[in-house]
Amino acid sequence: MPLMPDMWIRKIEGKEVAVRMRTEADGVALDEPQFDVIFGRDVDAAEASRGIAAGGRAISPYDDMVIDGDYIKAEAQAGRMSEILYAVAIRTASGERTFRAPTEDDHAALRSAEARFADVKDV
Repeated sequence: MPLMPDMWIRKIEGKEVAVRMRTEADGVALDEPQFDVIFGRDVDAAEASRGIAAGGRAISPYDDMVIDGDYIKAEAQAGRMSEILYAVAIRTASGERTFRAPTEDDHAALRSAEARFADVKDV
């Protein structure tokens, strides 16, 4: 579960970018949330400002259950937390920075980089 204080990527007026989290596909719960990148007027500012984590607690995006900060801390200390890729920054042909949702190729590249880092981190 991502511990996101909000869903904003960029809040610059006229260039707003946020993510929308999906926890199910075709009525089936996903093992890991997926994200859609949304732009400009499609961004609901109130929705984007609502996060999952605040004040040391979190709210499950799957069932709205409140998750206590002590539980989150214990999971982190036990090594059962990891990062989640929810957007990729790219440059357009004109050089402008924009964002897109990650593809399976992006996730595969990240897994490969993590494996390589694990091989060399203590060398």
